Amino acid sequence: MNLENNMATTTQDQPPMTEAEYSGVGGNCCPFCRSENITGGSVEINNGGAYQTVGCDDCDKEWTDTYALTGYEET
Repeated sequence: MNLENNMATTTQDQPPMTEAEYSGVGGNCCPFCRSENITGGSVEINNGGAYQTVGCDDCDKEWTDTYALTGYEET
């Protein structure tokens, strides 16, 4: 059995990550299959928040990462 087939079977058996789990890993993987082979689009900023469309190159799922303003630093 090759690794790709094993990974596909394993990921199908797992439920998607919760928002807390996804935030806990810093959003560095697909919340559906847990692959690190993800690609993010441009970040859009609106009303103190930011949004980014992200896609997984392994399972082809797409989602939106959401960010909140937490403060500022003088530069």
